[in-house]
Amino acid sequence: MPKHAGRNREHTTSGYAPARLRGEYRARSLSREGAFFVPHLKPGQSVLDCGCGPGSITVDIALYVGSSSVVGIDRVGDQLVEARALAQTRGAQNATFREADVCALPFDDACFDAVFAHAMLYHVPDPLAAVREIHRVLKPAGVFGTRDVDEQASLVGASNPTFARAGEITRKLLEARGADPYFGRKLRPLLRDGGFSRIEISASFDLYTSRDQVETIAAFGAEQLESPRVMKLVVEQGWATDVELSQMAEAYRAWGTDPDAWAARGRVEAVGWKE
Repeated sequence: MPKHAGRNREHTTSGYAPARLRGEYRARSLSREGAFFVPHLKPGQSVLDCGCGPGSITVDIALYVGSSSVVGIDRVGDQLVEARALAQTRGAQNATFREADVCALPFDDACFDAVFAHAMLYHVPDPLAAVREIHRVLKPAGVFGTRDVDEQASLVGASNPTFARAGEITRKLLEARGADPYFGRKLRPLLRDGGFSRIEISASFDLYTSRDQVETIAAFGAEQLESPRVMKLVVEQGWATDVELSQMAEAYRAWGTDPDAWAARGRVEAVGWKE
């Protein structure tokens, strides 16, 4: 078995939970989350955005490269309805969207100049298979950019012991579903094994410092811990009792109202070129 394979899980671990979708996913942009990749995008390029969600970054890319084809794919079809509406609203007529699996891309060999993925690979059951598929659909000299989380580099302001324990439970949930909270540091060998020879690495933070951003994180954290499915798993695994989970959810909400609360989530960025 390839050393990057074998994670038995759905492609999206946290899912498009209401609180997160209302805030983080819809607010993502090429200029912020994709800033590391902007220098490698040029007008006229054909681009594939993997795990596009509601399409905010895909539409930004489409407007940036001009009239050339930009395709966003996602396994959650409902998100593509919103993505198409956003493209129409913003006048990105060159952006199209389709439901597809990144491990079995429905595209011919060597048909894209660039491929982008944000916070997607660490949710994929076999990330090496996904990277090899991305390498396959890239043209010679094509470029791939990806950005993924590494929780060891994340920071939280105004934390408390109960809130900190809630963060530990969240990481356990990711691991239980097959995701890797420390995936970012593994991007360089992953891309190399996937066929890319020239690889550049950088790092940055997602910053959550405004009141709306902090409230969004708090709402998502509380929603997740109070989910019946999550509560059942956590209690069965012996990680916490249902009473403790309720206390952690309240800690999230209290943190969300703290004027000193903020968070910074560590991300690792990798750019690889196909020879």
